[in-house]
Amino acid sequence: MDDEKRRSRERHVEILRRATPDERLRAASAQRRISLELLKAGLLARSPGLTDREVEDRMGEIVFGVEVWREIRERRQRRRPGPGSA
Repeated sequence: MDDEKRRSRERHVEILRRATPDERLRAASAQRRISLELLKAGLLARSPGLTDREVEDRMGEIVFGVEVWREIRERRQRRRPGPGSA
């Protein structure tokens, strides 16, 4: 099985070597999306009662770190117009 995994990895590395920058970007984007989906699924499996906001906060803290995520969240809140401001 280890030999099979090694050959599979070598094939994927070779595919990426031959890929254009656009194809590499698409592959990286797909890997990022899959990673985030797995992270979210893991959080929900561990704590099924989390709200969407709690999941977003925990994912942000894991991906960016607590301090950076706090800054991102604060900036988002400042950008959002309050009720009645049109």
